[in-house]
Amino acid sequence: NTNRPVADVLISQKASIAKNKGVNFRMQLDDLSQFPLSDDELVVVLANLLDNAITASERVPDETARYVLMRAQCTPEVSYLYIENPTSEPVTIKNNRVVVKQLKSSGHGFGLQNVTTILDRRQVLYAFAFQAESSIFSFSAQFM
Repeated sequence: NTNRPVADVLISQKASIAKNKGVNFRMQLDDLSQFPLSDDELVVVLANLLDNAITASERVPDETARYVLMRAQCTPEVSYLYIENPTSEPVTIKNNRVVVKQLKSSGHGFGLQNVTTILDRRQVLYAFAFQAESSIFSFSAQFM
């Protein structure tokens, strides 16, 4: 219970999807009632980031290595969001944007654009990172 019903529903749904796909979903969440995104923005950001994390993790050949870690912390001064997952392929990041190999008509690749548009509009400090030695992709954001 994050005290943010839209977040509770979305995170529960994504955790269930992850479990059904053999992905361990771990979370460390604070009270998000004061998280500085509107409900609509929060849904877009979390849904896209978590969908991507689950999809990437389920493609990892070692079933025991599949996971998504989500952390969210909210204080009156600053809020943080962090999501990490393993990947089966390297991720290219250029100018703090994930380079998508090919945009398909199904809309693949547009989710992260929607996320970055929202975060840029809100002037959020965020970063995408890929650790090649461990094949770990992460997203972190600091909201003021």
